[in-house]
Amino acid sequence: MDDNGKPKVLIIDDRHSSRESVSFALVRRYDCLLAEDAQKGLDFLDKDEVSVVILDIRMPGLSGIEALRLIKQKAPTVEVIMLTGYASLDTAKQSITHGAYGYLTKPFDLADLRSTVDKAYEKRTQAIRIVEERDNLKQTVNVMKREIGNLSRLADVGWLSAGIVHEMKSPLTAILGYAELMLRHLEARDSQAMLPSESARYLEIIKEETIRCAEMAKSLLEAARSGGSRPQPIPISRVLDNVETLIRPQVHINHVRFQIERPAEPLEILSDPDDILQVILNLLLNATHAMKSDKKELRIVAYAVEPTCDLPSCTAKEKEFLSRNQEVPFVALEVLDNGPGIAPDQIERIFDPFYTTNSVPDSAGLGLPICKEKAERNSGHIDVVKSSSEGTTFRILIPMPK
Repeated sequence: MDDNGKPKVLIIDDRHSSRESVSFALVRRYDCLLAEDAQKGLDFLDKDEVSVVILDIRMPGLSGIEALRLIKQKAPTVEVIMLTGYASLDTAKQSITHGAYGYLTKPFDLADLRSTVDKAYEKRTQAIRIVEERDNLKQTVNVMKREIGNLSRLADVGWLSAGIVHEMKSPLTAILGYAELMLRHLEARDSQAMLPSESARYLEIIKEETIRCAEMAKSLLEAARSGGSRPQPIPISRVLDNVETLIRPQVHINHVRFQIERPAEPLEILSDPDDILQVILNLLLNATHAMKSDKKELRIVAYAVEPTCDLPSCTAKEKEFLSRNQEVPFVALEVLDNGPGIAPDQIERIFDPFYTTNSVPDSAGLGLPICKEKAERNSGHIDVVKSSSEGTTFRILIPMPK
């Protein structure tokens, strides 16, 4: 618009009389800019905010159709009305094809001209409004994305904090179990001045587990710059030895018969040592809490799985996982209990955060989701192989080093 608030109309016509007559018809409502050829008209678009262009089709040099195409490239929201004294179906089609708003033939009726320009201006105004609304919507969406990103980061911090707290429960439980065993030994020996060697070993385990709790808390601060888990080749025998050492107090206190069936040949896995240890301990502790019978039994079975080997009781999710990793050998670690089992309608949800079937009052429903997350970030898989009133079997698949 000009300083008087009138919208600008650009009239491009090589004939002076045509330019003047169109300007005369529109001057009361619009600020008219006049150009004697297409190139000068295009120059106006660079320095003036034009709303409507009235463009003659037949001009020397750059034709009206060519100018129309360039105008729409330079200013897509500007509406263009084509004028011609040589009307033809072909020129009308070309005009519409290149985005012209309307098509008038000379001599034109002044009322029709004003009406066409008014409608073209209104269309352009609406187009600008739509563009502005679209831009506002884009800005709103971008703001929402940032806010959602902030919420996601907060959720990640919450999830990480909850996970660390939950993971601390396992070593602290081990600490408690060994402390109770140590106290029983001391009471049985009537407070001798020297600790027996077995009690001294229990105290060493308490020290190691306390240090591990401190490291877990420290990892919260380092998580932002950490590369995540650090998989490395680990003998499966070492993993099973650590599991046996750490779970022994719990199975003893809860009167659980526990055994490990080790593979016949030495095997290695490619995993973060703490991750795989935590996954197995979580499964064992969950099973210990779930079993209610007098004859509680827990068992770990470890064996090699070749890429083409069919797993016993292979689940659909395991088949899909192995089909995506056909060149990778795995070690299977099965955790079996003789508890009451998991209801079929609950199996699909047990790896969901905060969903729990555990009757322990302070259970947060984070143990199995953490197991799943740790298995997957070590390129592994975890699933419920079978579950019934006779017990439940979880199977962890962890890749071997290539």
